[in-house]
Amino acid sequence: MADISKFSDNSTHTFGGFMGGSIQQHKKTKKFYIKLFLEGKQVCISTDKTTNTSFRNITHARKVLGIIQREIDIGIFNRDEWRRNKDVERFVTLAEYKDKWLQRRSQMCEVGKLVPRTLKDDKTCLNRYLVPAFGHTALRSITAESIDDFHSNLPMSKASKYNITATLRKILHDAMSDKLISIVPHFPRMSKKTYAKKKFMSPADQDKVISKIPPRHQPIFQVMRQYGLRPSEARALMKNSIREGEIHIEWSFSENLLRNTTKTGESRSYLITGYVQKILDILPKNNSRFLLVRDDGEPYSSKNLNRIWSKALQDADMPHFKMYNAMRHSLARNLLEQGYGFDVVAEVLGHASVEMTRSFYADMPMSKIRDALTSLSESQKWDGR
Repeated sequence: MADISKFSDNSTHTFGGFMGGSIQQHKKTKKFYIKLFLEGKQVCISTDKTTNTSFRNITHARKVLGIIQREIDIGIFNRDEWRRNKDVERFVTLAEYKDKWLQRRSQMCEVGKLVPRTLKDDKTCLNRYLVPAFGHTALRSITAESIDDFHSNLPMSKASKYNITATLRKILHDAMSDKLISIVPHFPRMSKKTYAKKKFMSPADQDKVISKIPPRHQPIFQVMRQYGLRPSEARALMKNSIREGEIHIEWSFSENLLRNTTKTGESRSYLITGYVQKILDILPKNNSRFLLVRDDGEPYSSKNLNRIWSKALQDADMPHFKMYNAMRHSLARNLLEQGYGFDVVAEVLGHASVEMTRSFYADMPMSKIRDALTSLSESQKWDGR
């Protein structure tokens, strides 16, 4: 395409200008472009940097002029960013790019850079939401406006909307690395994940449910309960995880793939309590390298544990209650109610920060916190000096 900036004013129609800029149209090609004057020099722009395409119509050109004027006002305007990028390849739709992107993610999964659950979520997100919305749209034609509309109209929680839109952002960043687009469009300001109020189970109710689990399956639930382990971590406990009077959390399962790391990437260890020692002493002998196994010597699957837990809830005549919440979150809540601080709970659960623990359990009733502080103060002595 000819460089419109070279055409003289005699060959254009002016559609009006404001704030030092005007929209013009070339008489022969009928293409729109923007003419500005910066520091006494004429600047002509005919490309939208977000799509690397010419302006579709006068409305498109006016919208870009507004963006440019804002960039000039805050001092971030860069003329080079608004030139046509000739290195960018042909139009590629999201549907066409999907297979290549998922193949790359699958390769990352194979070398341990991505967990299988994330890959599974990526596929679901693409097939269920992104492809139906943007599948036949060229990647370079996905605009900030269309992303904002998509995000606003997703009929789900803020956390789910955040995850889906963040996946689209990752895809577009990778597309830019592959030179399929020249720039990633602006994304709406998205709320960070908000953690819903966590349900918890009292120790008495835990006892009631675990008593309904067949004795041969109880050990893994008892260990999860004692240390607040994630099911994926309890499933991956090895016999050599028990050493020097401690139990070491170093492995985890993602789906059915064993990984030599935990969810946070950090290993942790706990002293073996008398409660857990009794469990270890009665474990049946087997040739498995895993500590807590099924009757066939293989580690439990997530489905195995959920099936056993659901059956025990029914037998205990209790309503549905997520196993994860009953074991991990319940330990945290029960510790807080006993007066232990967020720092202690963060350490027990292996959270990356105390702030994360606070965000999970910020709904702790003030009456409970007050009672814990009162109990502590009554145990302390001060003679007034």
